[in-house]
Amino acid sequence: MREAPLPRNQELMAAMTDYSLGNYVREILHVMMERVVVAQPNDPLEFLIQVVKTDQRIAELDDASRFSRMDLRTVATKTKHLRAIFQEIQGKDGTTNLSRDSIVDRLLASKLLHKSFPRHAQEIVQAFGNKETAPAIVSSSGFVTTCLAVLSKPSP
Repeated sequence: MREAPLPRNQELMAAMTDYSLGNYVREILHVMMERVVVAQPNDPLEFLIQVVKTDQRIAELDDASRFSRMDLRTVATKTKHLRAIFQEIQGKDGTTNLSRDSIVDRLLASKLLHKSFPRHAQEIVQAFGNKETAPAIVSSSGFVTTCLAVLSKPSP
């Protein structure tokens, strides 16, 4: 007896589409298929591995994709958004310092974080969730500094 197919997760499908468009997946697959059709190798899998490692067009697409994942706004603009996010997660209680665990929980629920930094939101949460590197108590300036360090790298 066949099981009913699982319903499609539209949010996941939209995220996957955005990722593929932003990272030149279609173009990379086109280069790979073109090379396989032209060369017709005996071992296509090994051939494709070598194509990905050595093809200049794929390297150029990878560089373009990394550049598009960088947040190119000025530090002042990023800082303004990060201070607004800290105020949002601070809530009405106005506590100046927040614990690492409460920051992680509040960041996960923050709509402003996902609106302001959609490509880096998960990495920002992970930066505060890492018990080895994140401080136990975080001030506004510490929050901004940690987030700016995350934003200085390309999103995955």
